[in-house]
Amino acid sequence: MKKRFAVIGMSSFGFYVVKALFQEGHEVLAVDTDQHKVQTADRYSDEALVLDATNKDTLAKLGLENADSVIVSTGARIHASVLICLYLSELGVKDIVVQCEDTDHEKILQKVGATRVVHPEREMGYKLARSLSSS
Repeated sequence: MKKRFAVIGMSSFGFYVVKALFQEGHEVLAVDTDQHKVQTADRYSDEALVLDATNKDTLAKLGLENADSVIVSTGARIHASVLICLYLSELGVKDIVVQCEDTDHEKILQKVGATRVVHPEREMGYKLARSLSSS
């Protein structure tokens, strides 16, 4: 079943989420403030936009409340991820997945509406360690 996703922030993590979801046949919107990153993501998305998602009015125009999930991947820009998560929650987005930097960042994101918080480096580190120990 084809789902609709938006990925805000084309950090390495965000880019690979866009690429994987698109290759799985889903509808994907890619968003970033960096023109070059958006151009790179364009071939792996249905639509790629250069815009500032920390602006609530701009974010509201995207209709993200109809997305199955919105993934926020702003890298080390913690303030941006918090604002975007808060605004997505206020706009009625049902599933907000946010990349975080540390446990304090995770706590803040949960308080402002994140439905799932991911630690890519930590999770991949655990996965690799389990794989290596079971080989």
